[in-house]
Amino acid sequence: MGRTRTKVTPRGGTADMLMSRSSAVRRRLGNNPNVSIDYIEASGDCFYLAVEAALREHNGWRPIYAVSTMRDLVASSLTEEIFQLYVLLHTEKAEGFHFMAGVDSLDALRKRVRLRGQKVGAHKCVWADGFAMETIANHFQLLLLVIDERSDSLFTRIAPATSSSSQLSDAAAHLNSEQSTVLLHASRREHMNLIIYKGKKMQTLGDLPLEIQKCWGICVERPRKVAAAEAASTSNAPATTQPTEATSGVPRPTRPRDALPHAKITQVKRRKRKRKSPPTGSEIEKKPRAQLSEAPKKSARKEARAAPIDLLEATKHPEGAPSRRTRAALAAILGH
Repeated sequence: MGRTRTKVTPRGGTADMLMSRSSAVRRRLGNNPNVSIDYIEASGDCFYLAVEAALREHNGWRPIYAVSTMRDLVASSLTEEIFQLYVLLHTEKAEGFHFMAGVDSLDALRKRVRLRGQKVGAHKCVWADGFAMETIANHFQLLLLVIDERSDSLFTRIAPATSSSSQLSDAAAHLNSEQSTVLLHASRREHMNLIIYKGKKMQTLGDLPLEIQKCWGICVERPRKVAAAEAASTSNAPATTQPTEATSGVPRPTRPRDALPHAKITQVKRRKRKRKSPPTGSEIEKKPRAQLSEAPKKSARKEARAAPIDLLEATKHPEGAPSRRTRAALAAILGH
């Protein structure tokens, strides 16, 4: 009996991922080749997950970047006025406020906002709305640039409020080139993905080209002096050179030769063997008499080696006369 193949169901949010392809988002931003998409899980926490990913890449992960912490921050910022507004919109059956069913107090609303979609499901949690996005932008001082497929204007900007400008409309006028910026894409099904530019999930506003900034009505350029200094430092500074005493003005510390393990090896390899020079007259005079008496013996040995050898004389007995066996061997060799 053959095995029955189980039908694999697509993951939740697959349709949204297809609607927000990199090519489609890139087309919204003037077909910039440096634009890509970081797809976020469609769990009801997509906005918080996108912001967490951008903050984690820029500063490293911290507990304050967790989805639960950000939801708690939004819940604590809710007021009675916002609660009454949500009740009114739910009564008029406005789209996106079905989560208010059964919520009869501000505390009940805060409790529901704290629920994470990854635990209770995407349809049982509260998705991030405009109020939640403004709260997160103000707390982390982020500029949120959203491509909103649901809106007629298409491009939505949420600027952080500073101490000098409490209104969000005035906050946009205080943007500078070093402003931390997060790019987001919201599909028609209210799912958010993170837009990446040049491989980065979080940008500084001055690093974005003016063509992209103008989509949200922003035109902030990096100061020319800062840009020129950065370009000069990246182009002129060699990566492998070390500052010398002449360029830095500070004498470089020297290490003892014993601290360099390869210095001794190099020194031994380059060391040459010295030749012994012949002794001078003064050195000969200083030598003891036993060493001076050895010199005639050595010369006599050399003369003996060079002289012709007489077999008969060489084989003589120590007393002077050769032995009988020796004389017989010599007579056989000499033929007499």
